[in-house]
Amino acid sequence: MVGVIEKNNYNDYVSDFLLGTIEFQKGNHAAAITALERAIAQEPNFPEAFYNLALVHQADGNRLKAIAAAKQASAQSSDASYKALYEKLNESN
Repeated sequence: MVGVIEKNNYNDYVSDFLLGTIEFQKGNHAAAITALERAIAQEPNFPEAFYNLALVHQADGNRLKAIAAAKQASAQSSDASYKALYEKLNESN
C-alpha cells in the first residue's frame, strides 16, 4: 500500500495521513512526521492527523511537540482519547 501511495504521488490529505500512519507503524518516525505535517498543511482541521502526530512526537521523546499536537487534536474533536493524551502529556513533567 505504501508503494502504491508513493508511486501514484497522491496529493490529498487522506493519502498523506494514511502514509504517515503506516510509516509510524513501521518505525519510520521522520517519514511519518513529514507525511502527517503535509496532511495537516492541506487540511488544518484534521484532529486524527494531529493525534497521530502527537503519538509520533511522544515516541520520539519530543514532549513539547507532542503536547502541541495533542492540544490541537483535543481542541478540534470531542473524542475522549484525544483529551486524555493531551492531559497525560501535560501531567508528565
